[in-house]
Amino acid sequence: KDVSDADLAKACLIMITNNIGSLAHLHVKIEKVDSVVFAGNFMENNEAAKRALAFAMDFWSGGKTKALFFENVGYSGAVGALT
Repeated sequence: KDVSDADLAKACLIMITNNIGSLAHLHVKIEKVDSVVFAGNFMENNEAAKRALAFAMDFWSGGKTKALFFENVGYSGAVGALT
């Protein structure tokens, strides 16, 4: 069966966001918080990545941890660079 470029891109996106989600969930357990704020240019105008990451967080936490996303990722990235 032939695999399209779109199929490969989606598989990579899901693999990466699941990895990020599982790592974020482990940090949530360590820090005992109930939400995670994701920022960065990768998330800007990337609804597919946001949905996949929100799904991963929901999956790994059993629905207990909420994934949040900044609207202005440029500003949040600049603030993060200062810390």
